Amino acid sequence: MTTVSPVAVPLWRRMLPHLLAVLFFLTLACVYFSPLVLNDQTLAQHDIVQFRGGSQEAATYRAETGKEALWTNSMFSGMPTYLISTRFPGDLSTYLHQIFTLNLPAVVANLFLALLCGYILFVALGVRPLVAVVGAIALGFTSYNLVILAAGHNTKSLSIAYAPLVLAGLLVTFRRNRWLGAALFALGLTMNVRSNHLQITYYLLLLVLVFGIVELVYAFREKRLPDFLGRTALLGAAALLAIGVSFGRLYVTAEYGKYSIRGRSELTTPSPSAPAAATSDDAPSGSGLDRDYAFNWSYGVSESITLLIPNYFGGASQGALSESSATGKALTQLGVPPVQLRDYLSQLPLYWGDQPSTSGPVYVGAVVCLLFVLGLFVADRRLRTWLLIGTILSIVLAWGKNFETFNNLMFDYFPGYNKFRSVSMALVIAQLAMPLLAVLALARVLRAHRTAAAPVAGHPALTLPAADSAETSDFKRKLLYAVAGTAGLCILAWLLSLGANYASPIDAQLQQSGFPLDAIREDRASLLRADVLRSLFFILAAGAFYTFSFSVSSPLRPLLQ
Repeated sequence: MTTVSPVAVPLWRRMLPHLLAVLFFLTLACVYFSPLVLNDQTLAQHDIVQFRGGSQEAATYRAETGKEALWTNSMFSGMPTYLISTRFPGDLSTYLHQIFTLNLPAVVANLFLALLCGYILFVALGVRPLVAVVGAIALGFTSYNLVILAAGHNTKSLSIAYAPLVLAGLLVTFRRNRWLGAALFALGLTMNVRSNHLQITYYLLLLVLVFGIVELVYAFREKRLPDFLGRTALLGAAALLAIGVSFGRLYVTAEYGKYSIRGRSELTTPSPSAPAAATSDDAPSGSGLDRDYAFNWSYGVSESITLLIPNYFGGASQGALSESSATGKALTQLGVPPVQLRDYLSQLPLYWGDQPSTSGPVYVGAVVCLLFVLGLFVADRRLRTWLLIGTILSIVLAWGKNFETFNNLMFDYFPGYNKFRSVSMALVIAQLAMPLLAVLALARVLRAHRTAAAPVAGHPALTLPAADSAETSDFKRKLLYAVAGTAGLCILAWLLSLGANYASPIDAQLQQSGFPLDAIREDRASLLRADVLRSLFFILAAGAFYTFSFSVSSPLRPLLQ
């Protein structure tokens, strides 16, 4: 009997798909921000402008002396510079960041990094390169990633971008090679912490904690606790290493936190209705933010639908409408000159949700939502349990004051949680978990087996299955459930919107100035209806495409499997 030895694939052929993927991400980031790359323009980032003003004194001192100033008088009548602009000597992670971002200009680098780390995550999970590229785009182009760049939250953006690298290390540690996974986990967490946005790191570690609890339950059931504990200890050592790299930043932040609104205060302001005893020197004082302040930006319960339908609540607080909109026509009838009309229509208060203001909704994509639901049926049980719990936790935390039963307990008792404000930011957990499960579901569907196929007459490149296998029939049924569930949610959202008044708190001010409220509310309703139809179209089109892919194969299918 003759045996055939497998032919070794040359290294360059194995690396070529990954190099092409990196080149594609570089091109995509540069094209998306082409005015910055080609025309030498800059993005008007409000927070970056403030940062440059606050750090100017320290930057000037650094340029003149080569030393770091640890105090500046340009902010709040004086404060330490290590929360504004301090460079720590011997920090080699700076060079790692330059390698990861190819030393691209800011903003372009942020998007490229998000795409690159997302790709590494999916490749580490064994997903084929083309599907990994799709997953990287799903992660990188989540609306929140771009909204925060426009606002100038660059460190938040970098911290989110490095998060998939941490998850890649976590999953490789428990699913494949513990040593490789721990190294990847240490690298990812090092760069995430170095990005210096601790609230994003905190949410990321909450997702890691949920993973650990789910794994612990399964390890206990399957009687493999020693192996679980060994891998967990290895990740713990990797985490200590990552924290050690940024120990200086973390230490001075913790030190200064005691003297900020996140620390314990000796001053109390009792409620006017509080008894006199509450004003005594023995009254307790908190050691974190005030709850009302921390929960001020709480996502509305119904507002969570923006994960599927972005403009359901109008989108951003300041949005643009065309001259053909109801508001444009109403202002024209009121005699507003064309030049002023364009200015008015470029900054209209379209948002009518629960938050005081917003730069835009958190939208993960209609097709991503469809695949996420499909993943709940077809993905690995442990992974889908983890990602579902993480997504639910994310949404509930983002509700803040709108779900006090749970969130007050978290704020009062969960370690460190009361140090952070703007709880709507917790949706970053969902924007990591949902695309991850969605792409794993896509990869699972594309690996589905089919029975022997016969060539189509006149089209030798196409084949038709002789009959559906049991697995294929099962996938079709589950896909139908996912399409019905997500499309049904769109229809339900539209039905519920029929009773909405589309009113915003700012409308009272607009009414005093004679603004046509009925027109802008009509436009808010139009935005909602248009987005419901768009999401519904994407869901039905994706469902039809996947159903068709089960019936007819093409030369591209081997690339996806």
